[in-house]
This record gives sequence, structure tokens and C-alpha cells, in this order.
Amino acid sequence: MDEESFGNDFRLKDNELFKIKLALSSLTNTVIICPTVATLYTQALNDDETWSYLRKGVPGVILIHNKNKEVTSTELCLADPASGFAVWREILNENSEYRAVQKNFHSFKLYSTGQCSMGGLKFPITEVANNFLQDVLNSIPKFTVHELHEKHIEKRTFSLRRLHKEEISLPCMFLHVSGIKNKQNEKKKSITKSQHLS
Repeated sequence: MDEESFGNDFRLKDNELFKIKLALSSLTNTVIICPTVATLYTQALNDDETWSYLRKGVPGVILIHNKNKEVTSTELCLADPASGFAVWREILNENSEYRAVQKNFHSFKLYSTGQCSMGGLKFPITEVANNFLQDVLNSIPKFTVHELHEKHIEKRTFSLRRLHKEEISLPCMFLHVSGIKNKQNEKKKSITKSQHLS
């Protein structure tokens, strides 16, 4: 399909973009939405020629960050324009090799399928495709081996730290038991006593 055949019908309205952004947003992420509907295709690595249609949706980039607002991972998603919720997600990193194959077609490696295959997004408008490409490339976190090692060490030392007594909350619904009595035996004894009395 050409850019002209799509026309402006595939550009989303502001209220539709807001609905999608609201559905995908949380306290631990930032969402970048592409203002058009794109088509997702997949391709097996052993077949360089055939792209298979998977679904249509609104492409988005979800930046997941830590409490210091540092981006820790990036997800590519397709959102349903009607509901705003993500109908497909894929984690992106430097190994995903996200790139523009044509002016309006982007390709990337898929790892979520279990076997390494390729994914492709076809955009109706070249300008939107170029803007989204820049958004994706600027959003992928670039970790060096040294930084990954430091994060692993920091995480490990945090998990080995002992908690102080003041840091532990009191147990909820706690009942101190000082002795155990069998109520069933007491009932049987009272029944046998009443039977003997009559």
C-alpha cells in the first residue's frame, strides 16, 4: 500500500491517543505512542522472502524505569485503538536490531516467540515511520558490560543485607497461644457424664 492510499484516515485523534496512553501508563513507566495504526508482520529466520500478517494496532514504546527514573528496559507494543490496551508486546534491546528496511517498514528480531524470528511494522505514513524509528532508537537502553556487572553486584549486596528489628513490621492477625486443649475430648466427657447421670 502506498502512503497516498492510506490518506489521513489512519491518523488517530487526540482523544484516541490519550485513551491508549492512559491504558498503558503506570508509575513505573513512560509511554510514547505513534499517532497512526500500523500492521505487524512476522518472518521465520529460515525464510527471507515471506512475511506473515499477524495483526494491526497502534505502535507504542513503553520505557520501564526504576525509582531514580533511569530506563531499565524498553518494550515495543501494539495497542488496540478501540480499548487502548496492549494486544502484543516485545522487549527491545540492542540485540533486537530495530531498523528501517524501507521508508515505511521497520524490522526487528523477535525473542518472545521462543525461537528467534523477525518482526516487521508497516506504517501508512512515511513521516510517522521516521519519527517512530527515532523514538525507538533513542529509547533502547545501552548498557555496557561493566554497568551490567555493577547492577548485578548492587542487587546482590542489597539482597544479602540483614534486616534490623525496627524494619520488620508486627505480624497481622497474630494470636499468642499458650496451651492447646482438645475441645472435642471435653465435649465427649460432658456427654458421657450426662448419660451416666440419667
